[in-house]
Amino acid sequence: MLLSSAQTLPDKVPELLIHLGRLRRMAIEKASGRQGEYLQMQTAGIVDWHRSEDFVPLMLVMGGREKHRLVRSLSDVADALIDAWPSDDGEQYIAAVKTCLEAIQGNIPSKVARAALIRAAEEAGVSVISVVH
Repeated sequence: MLLSSAQTLPDKVPELLIHLGRLRRMAIEKASGRQGEYLQMQTAGIVDWHRSEDFVPLMLVMGGREKHRLVRSLSDVADALIDAWPSDDGEQYIAAVKTCLEAIQGNIPSKVARAALIRAAEEAGVSVISVVH
């Protein structure tokens, strides 16, 4: 188990984000062909999270320097949650981080992570636009 059951949800956020960031970095290193410490981590069960065939795209309308963020894959979900999210203390945000991590590890479908992202966006006041392709 990644986290101790004694931790409360807010206590888990930093640990979840660190793990999600490590997985993201590992995927980037693998894609670039570099052999780093994160590639040496166990990768069994980790899905191809840059793939977007089974992920219905959406657009997040956010504040800050990046007004619009296109989300087409689990990788994009992780990037939005780690790099661009306006708040890191909402219950739905915590659930979205955990769900994204579970989807990357192949434990649940990517559409569940997408739905969790939408709930977190609603909680944070981030508008979501469905992208039709």
